[in-house]
Amino acid sequence: MFPLSYDDNIYLRVKPNEPEVIQTSRGVCFPKEICLLLYRMWRSGKVYDWSTEERRIKIGSYNLNSIKPGIGITAGCHFINAQEIECFARVLGLTDDRQEQTASTESSAA
Repeated sequence: MFPLSYDDNIYLRVKPNEPEVIQTSRGVCFPKEICLLLYRMWRSGKVYDWSTEERRIKIGSYNLNSIKPGIGITAGCHFINAQEIECFARVLGLTDDRQEQTASTESSAA
């Protein structure tokens, strides 16, 4: 069962019967295309911080506050940690584990 909760950990899933909608464990829904955009921004390695900006990207009814690669994404009261972002990216098929393993092996051999 998907944990609908207000604890510290936020989880992501594809909403049942709605493959183009992503849902957080706090019940917030947003289009899958926004999720894909955020993941591309996350993978860029660049830090984005809109906490002091008036204009922000909307995720559902929340404002995107920051994207900090290796740390997490914050939108309103939601903080999605790096581990959940990478795990969900694998669920969506956005990562190629074989490619990542090859890169890891090559850097270890160097």
